[in-house]
Amino acid sequence: KKLNATTSELTDVKASFEELSEYIAAAHAAMGDDTTITPLPAGAFDETKKAFELVKTLKDRVRSLKLETTQNKIRSSSIKPSDSQAAEVSEYIKKIEALEKKLKEAPKASPTSNTPTNSGSAELEAKIKKLNADLEAAQAEIKQLKSSAGSAPVAGGPPPPPPPAPPGMDMGPPPPPPPAPPGMDMGGPPPPPPPAPPGMDMGGPPPPPPPPGMGGGPPPPPPPPGMGGPPGPPPPPGMGGPPGPPPPPGMGAPRAPRANPLPTLPDRKPSVDTKLLHWTKLNNRQVLDSIWIKEKLAENTKNVKLDEEGLQSKFENKRVALPSGGSGGAAKAKPTTMSLLDGKRRQQVSIFLGSFRMDNDTICKGLLEMDTKVLNENKLARLQPNIPSVEEIASQREYEGDEALLDKPDKFFRAMMTVPRVNKRLDTWMFQMKFKEKCGSLNDISLVIKACDELTKNKTWFKLLEIVLMIGNFLNAKKRNKVIHGFQIKSLSKLRSIKSTDKKMDLLQYIQTFLAEKYPDVDKFADTLENVRYVMDVSIESLADEVAALERQLSTIEKEIEFSKKTPFKNDNYEKVMSEFLGSAQKKVSSFKKSIDKMTEKLKLVAVYYGEKEKEFMKDPCEFFGLIVEFMDSYDECRRKNDKMAAAAAKDAKKSSTPNKRSAYGGGKQLPGMGAPGGGAPGKKRFQPTGPQAQLAAMFAGRK
Repeated sequence: KKLNATTSELTDVKASFEELSEYIAAAHAAMGDDTTITPLPAGAFDETKKAFELVKTLKDRVRSLKLETTQNKIRSSSIKPSDSQAAEVSEYIKKIEALEKKLKEAPKASPTSNTPTNSGSAELEAKIKKLNADLEAAQAEIKQLKSSAGSAPVAGGPPPPPPPAPPGMDMGPPPPPPPAPPGMDMGGPPPPPPPAPPGMDMGGPPPPPPPPGMGGGPPPPPPPPGMGGPPGPPPPPGMGGPPGPPPPPGMGAPRAPRANPLPTLPDRKPSVDTKLLHWTKLNNRQVLDSIWIKEKLAENTKNVKLDEEGLQSKFENKRVALPSGGSGGAAKAKPTTMSLLDGKRRQQVSIFLGSFRMDNDTICKGLLEMDTKVLNENKLARLQPNIPSVEEIASQREYEGDEALLDKPDKFFRAMMTVPRVNKRLDTWMFQMKFKEKCGSLNDISLVIKACDELTKNKTWFKLLEIVLMIGNFLNAKKRNKVIHGFQIKSLSKLRSIKSTDKKMDLLQYIQTFLAEKYPDVDKFADTLENVRYVMDVSIESLADEVAALERQLSTIEKEIEFSKKTPFKNDNYEKVMSEFLGSAQKKVSSFKKSIDKMTEKLKLVAVYYGEKEKEFMKDPCEFFGLIVEFMDSYDECRRKNDKMAAAAAKDAKKSSTPNKRSAYGGGKQLPGMGAPGGGAPGKKRFQPTGPQAQLAAMFAGRK
């Protein structure tokens, strides 16, 4: 990293040399012999070139050291073979150490002799090649032993028997088993060959005896009459037949099953088929590091007081039956001036100069003296896009004609060229003026940190997720692989899609009603997630980029200050103004960098807590926060719907309990829409006129 940083600095040095050479050439072209600036001496850039070569050499050396370190790690890595192979592996390790020792003790050419003799050099080279070949062969054998030790089910056991011959084929005697590796005792007799198919006589002599080194043991029993060979091993498990013999000594007992690190979920099942909630399941690796296990949300679902009868009755999976020319203008006069700019650019600068109302000398003086009374932030913002670019400056320098014939935009450009490094000066000055504004937007970093804390430390939010998990597991209990330990946050959006049996409410509405009755504190969970809602308007992924951009701008200012020190101009206040600003700005940016690091750690913790893939999560954390805000909004909407339904139910209950009253105007006829006279039809809403309406009804009583 340091070498890469050095390369970047050297690139900046090279660019500074080129800009300085360009500036000196411009000064000589503009001032001629009157200039006091000395041209750069020949070979001024040679030291920088040498530095480039040195950095390249150092980078190559670093790569070599990395390779050497990796090789040393490989050589020093410990190999853990099985007990039966330990002795053999130890011998190979000793062999490698001996070979390495021989390599170190091998004779080397004398450092004083530039050209060793042909015979001595060839002999030494041949020895080194042979030793290297032996070393590589030994390492390859160790690698093979390590892989075989890792793949073998039990060290020291007999090899598997060969497969049986297909029916109808006379294969002859089976081949002898392969010899064991040197120094290894298989601990028993070799396995018998497989049985012959029914009705087949192998018709060959018995197999040869095992080779030496296989270990002692009695020979296998003679085959029954007509088989012509020893009996085969028992069939594998699940294939039928009697169980095989117990394992011989040394093979060890089968391993006990590994303990499940996940807690046992409560065994609650509905008595009827219910509608299913389709989770986005977290795998075991994700769920172990998530809030579902660390905060014991899955384990605590057993403590949730669930209204099982009400829940299953609301979301029973029933099938509900459905109802079945132009005019020519005056000729333009030929221009009396000329311009080196294209028409669009010339028009742009002309409009600016016409509205800016400041002569070229005043603008140049304000830029040199860094005078905010002459050039405030608003004027600098208008001036910045009209400053000549590098190409436009080069075009103006190439012009050798009469300057009096040039147009106003060209004369303005040539005036700006007298200000040293005018583009950099204007950019850095504008940055200084907008620095506080840029820092203000970075205060959002603290909001993101608070939002992360709300999602990783909020017990009320955790309780809500715990209850949702319990309700979903209860509904899914009768389906295989649907009862889970944790789900992804995006699964919360599916709660609205599960409708009740009577289609009058969805699952989220039920959860809101349940929480309002049983867990009123959890029902107000949105009050504990205020900052999560605020960060929805924050571009989290761009905060780190903004801090990095501030750091780059301060680095540019630092270089411009150094340039201003080396090439002073009369009345130039750039060094004084920007040096004062640089110190305080660097402290501020350093503080922002620490906050960015803290924010990044918090975001990564949220990704782990909620089982999200860190790489995808960090690309756009706002998407995750948006899922939670969307759930909060849906929950509030469900609360409003439930309140409205409760009010309507209360109103209907009140009407049903109130006795009907006869009309205040007797049994006479009524106006249309005022209800039936004499109390109206049963079950229908009657209009009860009062005040002026009652008088009106009395006036028109008995009339059509």
